[in-house]
Amino acid sequence: MDDSFVQLKHFQQTLEQFHDRVQSAWREVETTYEDLSPHWQDQKRQKHDEMWLDLQEKTNNYYSRQIPTYNDFLNHKLQVLERYLNGG
Repeated sequence: MDDSFVQLKHFQQTLEQFHDRVQSAWREVETTYEDLSPHWQDQKRQKHDEMWLDLQEKTNNYYSRQIPTYNDFLNHKLQVLERYLNGG
């Protein structure tokens, strides 16, 4: 059971690092998109903006809602497992 705790803790840390890297890359994409904006003003841009806004909304939802919810879930699992392992 101790191995389960260690593995779950490692998974949590690895997932957190992954989210940090993806979030950093996403910020870079947003910045680049903003920098591109004044130079791209045609009809294809309008269609692209619709897709971009949808992607932006989904990504922001992932970071503001889904990640915190899953982090809370993992933290709870770790707490319960730790209590069990410590006889509490």
